[in-house]
Amino acid sequence: DRGVDIFDGFEIAAILEPARSVGGDLYNYFSAGPDRLCFAVGDVSDKGVPAALFMVKTNTLLRSVAGEVEALHTIMERVNQELSRDNEACMFVTLIVGILDLNTGEFVLANGGHNAPVLMKADGSCAYIETETGPALGFDESAAFPVMRSQLHPGETLLLYTDGVTEAFNDRDEMYSDERLLEVLGGLETAGAAQTTQLLLRSVQDFAGNHGQSDDITIVALRFAGKVARTT
Repeated sequence: DRGVDIFDGFEIAAILEPARSVGGDLYNYFSAGPDRLCFAVGDVSDKGVPAALFMVKTNTLLRSVAGEVEALHTIMERVNQELSRDNEACMFVTLIVGILDLNTGEFVLANGGHNAPVLMKADGSCAYIETETGPALGFDESAAFPVMRSQLHPGETLLLYTDGVTEAFNDRDEMYSDERLLEVLGGLETAGAAQTTQLLLRSVQDFAGNHGQSDDITIVALRFAGKVARTT
């Protein structure tokens, strides 16, 4: 847990709980130029050391390419090309990447085979942001990744996660599910970014109970808290 970082009124917080000592989930967020915040969540196809190495490669490529290229579809294409090249192990990563304009709250998203993010509105309503997706990265060097544009308003939170959340199981072989995720998030509209990630993780862990954690869990919350939230 990295706590919470503040970017000119936008809070971002992340939690990563690996199922083993070495995991294959990833998250990242960093400045991608003046007033631009790049953020990402991904899930590598395998576990253990090979997945961890592929995860590190993905994160490194994302930072490098996003520092050179502005267009999100090109960033995704370039990262995918590098991951697909000489990929003898046939590993892949589902990856969702966004770029937020810190001046306006506008953001763009590109999804490579990953779970749909959730938009938590200030009135407590929640909904999945259904985007046209490209394939997971690492398969096809020529793959394209559609980009969608949306807006984050004050009091709203964008939540990204891996399937270790929605596909957690309990002792009765019940799955946490997409529906349960929306139900839990619907009661957190006033929570800050860090509190949202922590409460959701606790909900998943309480649900799994004695069954334990079978997959890596990653949660990232990006909240437009308003300009008054800025700290030094």
